[in-house]
Amino acid sequence: MFALKQRVEQTILPSQVVESTRQGIKNLGSLRRVDETAEPHAVLKEGQEAHWEVVERILFVHTKVHKGLGYIQGMNEVCGPIYYVFASQSDKESQEFAEADAFFCFSSLMVEIGDKFNKALDSSPTGYKSALDQMMNLLQRKDKALYNDLVRVFVGCAHDYIT
Repeated sequence: MFALKQRVEQTILPSQVVESTRQGIKNLGSLRRVDETAEPHAVLKEGQEAHWEVVERILFVHTKVHKGLGYIQGMNEVCGPIYYVFASQSDKESQEFAEADAFFCFSSLMVEIGDKFNKALDSSPTGYKSALDQMMNLLQRKDKALYNDLVRVFVGCAHDYIT
């Protein structure tokens, strides 16, 4: 199977101005010329892959291994920083095993916080609403000013569970 970047063809679409008259006739005019020689991203050498491809693979494998949870929006926000820490180490050995280390840490973390990503468990004692309530209770005790600011900001939002 080819890497995702090999399966997706990059194209640049030119812009046009559309005008209509009272009779409904439309005039199409070119807005600007597209520089087709400009390359938005550097092409990686054969055998190299972008960091996003590694994170994509970690998430893909995690989803296949943990079918009960699957992939839920926001997991990339958890996985990305974990991978970044391992991939940006100064020694080559740590960089070489960054994907495996990030996968292990991400999977271990998801065992602990996975319920917060399961919509069916949102209102359960292990769901994210319970975790948010715990955080807000802690903030109310430890940092009253921040707590009051958060409550003020979220007034009228869909986040009625904060107050």
